[in-house]
Amino acid sequence: QGASEKGGYGFIHLTFEEFLTANALVAGESGSHFDTIASHWDDDWYREVVRLYIGYLSIQSSAMANSIVQKILDENEDKPFFRQLLAIRSFIDIHGDNQEDPIIESSVKRLWKIIESDAQTAVRAKAGELLGRLGDDRDLEVFIPIPDGKYKTSSGTVTLNAFEMAKYPVTNRWFRKFIQDGGYTKPHLWSEEGKKWLDHIKTTHPYFWYDHKWNCDNLPVVGLCWWEADAFCWWLTKIKNDGRCYRLPTEQEWEAVAAGKTNREYPWGNGTDAANKCNINESKIMKTSAVGIFEDGDTPEGVSDMVGNIWEWTCTNYINSSQQKDFPFDKEVFELERKGDYVEAWALYKSTYKMLSTLRGGSWLNFRDSTRCAARFWNLPHLRNSGWVFVAPGPDYSLSFYVFTLYPPKAGENFFEYSCSRNQSHEIK
Repeated sequence: QGASEKGGYGFIHLTFEEFLTANALVAGESGSHFDTIASHWDDDWYREVVRLYIGYLSIQSSAMANSIVQKILDENEDKPFFRQLLAIRSFIDIHGDNQEDPIIESSVKRLWKIIESDAQTAVRAKAGELLGRLGDDRDLEVFIPIPDGKYKTSSGTVTLNAFEMAKYPVTNRWFRKFIQDGGYTKPHLWSEEGKKWLDHIKTTHPYFWYDHKWNCDNLPVVGLCWWEADAFCWWLTKIKNDGRCYRLPTEQEWEAVAAGKTNREYPWGNGTDAANKCNINESKIMKTSAVGIFEDGDTPEGVSDMVGNIWEWTCTNYINSSQQKDFPFDKEVFELERKGDYVEAWALYKSTYKMLSTLRGGSWLNFRDSTRCAARFWNLPHLRNSGWVFVAPGPDYSLSFYVFTLYPPKAGENFFEYSCSRNQSHEIK
């Protein structure tokens, strides 16, 4: 406890006060447990009390705790769905052994109704993340065919062969398979420069892997550098073993998917109502969101989240727009950046190698104009967040990636030249 200016006492940690409040409510109940908290569901101050009340009650009577959640879900609540979202969040706090299957099914159905409603983007984002915590059964490893032909891009018209792009940015759930398969311990999955980075940093997971704010299963994986994204793609090539090479897209390929052959300003067309079609600063979500929940922002082919939500790595050199098999790792630059000397680090890398990694898409922190299909930015390949602390209110923890693949080569075509553009040390054995 701590004394206030007026001589009273209060709890330094508010959650402890809320826990005691919930505990007292449960202990003092002599009638209906639902009625005990009935007046608190719409009070924002009591939000944590309600969660703790249901969680504590589930230890004594899981049936009663489940029934309270179901009663709220059965209500015909309209926007902003505050009560039902709170009920589902409280249900997720109940130990899995005490969660009843019918309540899980009811919760999932309600979450999808909220996601597909015209509620505010931030409300739908909350529902999407709760879906991920509860169990999102969508296939988040789908690839979408992209037709061949001429595409108008911000750098001119390009002719591309038919290819496929992952429908969603790589999620935490998908990236977990790479980690569980020992991806960080298998040198053959890493480029030569990636091995140098890995040996220097000695990590076994993305930077924010254990941070609850960023690690929900259906959120895009974030906090990874260019070489981690590259290694995942080569791992996918090896495990699929289907004659294709999976890699990061070039920025021209990325823009062809996002803008289409007609060079759309945004994946869905013009910028009208962008805050309700993707996760950008104006959406007021202020963190990453579950992939694929803003379908109105998809491309006509069905690729999701190409703008907003996360910045996406490509295999293009920002300086001259060339496709890169690898990017140099520089210890001196790494240490400069780690000490906070960002400008000096970027200048040294750029002058030494005439290279910078190209980013596309814009993130949840960026405003609408920075998330146009034509918008591009650069980064150092070893950075695992944007590092823009001098231009943003805080670090933009949102570097992620899509996976790109060409169709298997025809007879007489070279596999690597046609579909992979990888270092020859990556050759499949």
